[in-house]
Amino acid sequence: MQDTERLFIAIKFTPEIQQNLSKLIANLRIQGNSDLKWVLPENIHLTLKFIGDTPTQRIKPIRESMFQASRSCLPFTIALKGTGCFPSAKQPRIFWVGLEAPENFYHLQRKIELSLIPLGISEEKRAFSPHLTLARIPVQHDCKLVNQVYERLLAYNREEFGNMTVNQVTLFQSTLTRDGPIYHSLAEIPLPESI
Repeated sequence: MQDTERLFIAIKFTPEIQQNLSKLIANLRIQGNSDLKWVLPENIHLTLKFIGDTPTQRIKPIRESMFQASRSCLPFTIALKGTGCFPSAKQPRIFWVGLEAPENFYHLQRKIELSLIPLGISEEKRAFSPHLTLARIPVQHDCKLVNQVYERLLAYNREEFGNMTVNQVTLFQSTLTRDGPIYHSLAEIPLPESI
């Protein structure tokens, strides 16, 4: 049997942003509402590409592809701003924080996406929609409590939660456990200071 790892490529956040998101989650949580699966603040990240279960021998080629894709992207600044839900307010499945980013961010994500195709990693069919997941809502849930959390979330839809300069991308391994996923950094690929 082939060894595999569950992988994704993402941007890690600074401790300051993690602290801001931790405060937001604390303000959104409703006592006794165990329906929502809240993301631990230290696990919140900005996914550029979810790869999924991957043979371990592909990790090195993936790192090399990330490096090549990142060579043409200078560091850039992103701002975390606004809140919302997917797919709709009537049937929320994910509560999120939004993002403001320059064109260079989208260029980097696209370069990474395309660089992985020769390795047999399929291109994402859905349009890229950058966001930070705060909580996941299971199919079976208490609608009243979820609506109360959503109302609280709306109060932050114009708030800013910090900004940061992105100067690297990270390849993560994700291990699923009963208490939630555990993320481990496999590689940190720096963005060049000049091209």
